[in-house]
Amino acid sequence: MSSAGMRAVLEKLAGRAEADEEFADALAFLAKTHLDAEDDPFASPAGEVLTVARRMNASRLDARRHALVEGCLTTSGIVDLVPTMTDRRAVDRRRHRGTLLGIKVGNTTYHPDWQFDRRAGETRNGLPQILAALRDVTADAMAAHQLMVTPQGRADGASIAEVFADGDGDIDNALTLIRLVGDQS
Repeated sequence: MSSAGMRAVLEKLAGRAEADEEFADALAFLAKTHLDAEDDPFASPAGEVLTVARRMNASRLDARRHALVEGCLTTSGIVDLVPTMTDRRAVDRRRHRGTLLGIKVGNTTYHPDWQFDRRAGETRNGLPQILAALRDVTADAMAAHQLMVTPQGRADGASIAEVFADGDGDIDNALTLIRLVGDQS
């Protein structure tokens, strides 16, 4: 890694450590453990290091799961919102046809909120085209959702979901952004 790249990583770690005391403690622990360890790059990490890493990973996954649940509807929530989907089977049919995105977590399927126009009580116009473009980029529903909600520099910091939901929904610009992101991967 170049010195500029290493400097950028260290600055990012320092910023995160300032904002999160537990993260700072974990970094200090890992640094001390590394200094005490042999210089064998292929050695297995110490048990304490693995424990801390697992705990940090579990915390990060819990935060990600919580953020997902906050921005989604369950199948029953869709049935309540969208009059044209009168039961769970109707929601399942749309999902299996590829005209509705669902993310399975445990026994529950979550459907990102950006797919719905709450005022109209229906999915957004152009959703099938958006989902088709997302499938061209990734087959993973969570990755597709993350792509939609991540701020994009090409959209002045707005997410593709925000562009798609803007006014009547800017389908063409949202499709262009999805394709541009896909071209980068």
